[in-house]
Amino acid sequence: MMKLLPTKIEKERARLLKALEELETPFIYAFPRGLGKDALKVMHLVYTSLRRGGQNVLLIDEDYSIPLESDAEVLLVFGFLRYPEILRFLEAKGLKKVILAENEDLLSESLFSYPIIRLQAEEEKAHILQSPDQVCDLVGFFSRFGFLLPFSIAARILKADEDDFGALVEELAAKGFLSLTESLSPPGLYLESNENLELPSLSLQDVLDAFDPEEPLERSFMAKFFESFFSYPLLKKLLFPEGSWSELRTLFEETLERVKPFFNSPWEFLSWAEGLKAARLFERSFKLLKEGEQKFKGMELFTLSLAEVLGELGVREKKYAHQMRTIFQRLRRQKTGNAYIYLKWAGAEKKLRNFELAEELLESLREVSSLPMVYALYIDLALEAMHLKKAEKLLSEALERFYENIFFLHLKARLHLIKGELEECFRVLSFLKHEVPANAYVFSTEAEAFLAKDLPEKALEVLDKALSRWPDHPVLMHQYARAEIELKRPEKAIEVLEELKEYDPVEPRHWLELSRACFLAREYEKSLSIASQALEQFVYRIPFMHRKAEALIALEKYEEAEKVLKAILKEEPLNPFALCSYARLKLLRAEDASYYLEALKVALKEKKLDFLRYKRLKNYLEILKSWHGEST
Repeated sequence: MMKLLPTKIEKERARLLKALEELETPFIYAFPRGLGKDALKVMHLVYTSLRRGGQNVLLIDEDYSIPLESDAEVLLVFGFLRYPEILRFLEAKGLKKVILAENEDLLSESLFSYPIIRLQAEEEKAHILQSPDQVCDLVGFFSRFGFLLPFSIAARILKADEDDFGALVEELAAKGFLSLTESLSPPGLYLESNENLELPSLSLQDVLDAFDPEEPLERSFMAKFFESFFSYPLLKKLLFPEGSWSELRTLFEETLERVKPFFNSPWEFLSWAEGLKAARLFERSFKLLKEGEQKFKGMELFTLSLAEVLGELGVREKKYAHQMRTIFQRLRRQKTGNAYIYLKWAGAEKKLRNFELAEELLESLREVSSLPMVYALYIDLALEAMHLKKAEKLLSEALERFYENIFFLHLKARLHLIKGELEECFRVLSFLKHEVPANAYVFSTEAEAFLAKDLPEKALEVLDKALSRWPDHPVLMHQYARAEIELKRPEKAIEVLEELKEYDPVEPRHWLELSRACFLAREYEKSLSIASQALEQFVYRIPFMHRKAEALIALEKYEEAEKVLKAILKEEPLNPFALCSYARLKLLRAEDASYYLEALKVALKEKKLDFLRYKRLKNYLEILKSWHGEST
């Protein structure tokens, strides 16, 4: 096979370094599209060369903001950062040279006070060998989901002779129609412009039949391939449309059994375990990690991965949470001050709703680390725990330290939403949509804000637009179901939530909202059944207990409902929803409800509620008012 891309990279490196030598003023470098993912190799070569020349170089990845304290003379930027943020930094620091790694068509000279150097690879338009479309469509399909498609798998899917296929691929790569990288052996194929291609006639079974379990790189590809079905649910609709999510999980486990006898490195155990975790097969992931730990003794990565999986299992059984804490405590003693361990531990405790310990871990970490993700997790935790003053203080610090970073602005919008400051929320979201139009979570928050404003039709408009761009995105679909409920169309919501529950059976929100949708559709027995099943699966039980009590009241099973409500109030004496339901139960039975109504007044003063839950409680109170008088 011809080694085409390395030649291109060397050529680009030479051009870029020559430009660096010639220019005195700051400038922007835009990568030619033809390099695809290998553009990062160019950046690495440039970065290395500049370091050798004694320059102080600052490297910025797309996950980080620009730290103010930097004294770098050269800035390398990867990924999507907001251009005004870059400009402010340049003006403040007077950097000598700037290299921006980004697609050149996203740059606009009007945004920069610096010249833009576009080093375009020469385009050749020549006759292409037979049937190039079929190859480009196949490679483009996988590229769309972020895959480098192994040459060998592509040849087998197309049932092509490897020599003939190799000649065709070389020709296509030479003419710039696709990229051929030597980073894989056999080589990997990638297509940069893949949006307007025809969908190939392809199924999951075609890929399963084409891969060789004895080939290490093909095993690695398959691990990421299965994981991607759960990162991009659209992939299932395209490649496995008739199958269910449970059938897909079974195929995943069967494929693992095919490949496991050939595992020869710890990374294979870790990558397949990560895929199983994405598929919500936590028990199977835990078992595989234990096997890897036994085979490759002493690897800390296995220990950390086991702790993470135990955290996921701890949502359903307390014994796993205890095991997780034991591992993290041991790691903390061994690796004092390791920020990554603290972050992972705090994130797991947040998921388990152990807010106090999570806050303690993050507070101690913040004293020694100012990483953006520390602030991000801490603010998210404060919002979920309803520590709103803490969230405001942390947000203020984060936005000052990291300029107006996009992620923190989104958290700011969420804070406004929780407090019911809807106009401020919409103002921040409008700015975010302008700056980062390709962010599904911004659309989700906007839809939630419209629901809070009692405008479910507007919420559906936002979600329809977002889902046309990110089909089957689980967060957007969950909001879609909520909007249908608010529009008094619970039947449609039930259909969506049933699919979401199968896709992610360990996400409590899907179960809770499904039980609520069934209740509003007057399917009380089904609502009761879902709540009862959830109570057997999740450690945090209060919301499901309340849903069960509501269904029992609707079914006129008052004694059973009373037992459930008493159990809630034993754990949370001032739970306003349980008090409200108990008062309603008393009134339904023509009994004195004054004790619970008085307790409810106290609860509303003392217990903090986010704006959406407050509105839902307000609806309960309206019912009680009509029964008990305006004094309620």
